[in-house]
Parts: sequence; C-alpha cells; structure tokens
Amino acid sequence: MTEIVEFLSDGKLASRIEIQETMGLQKSYTSDLIAELKKIKIIGSEG
Repeated sequence: MTEIVEFLSDGKLASRIEIQETMGLQKSYTSDLIAELKKIKIIGSEG
C-alpha cells in the first residue's frame, strides 16, 4: 500500500498497468486494490 502512495506522490498519475508493473502484482489483485483506493479517495476515478 505504501509503495503505491509513494509512487503516485511523485507528481504523476499512475495507470493500472504502471502500478501493476511497479509492485509486481497480479491483475486481479491490482483491480481490487484500485477499487479500494478509489473508495477511500486516495486516487481519482480516471483511468
């Protein structure tokens, strides 16, 4: 979780693929994680 926040905090938007590649996540887990982040408003709903 911290890795994504740090990755996103460098001033650029990260796509699902970028997050997945950066963290080496499986696609299904990435989708679930992004849905949770949207829920708590860490990231916007774009992408």
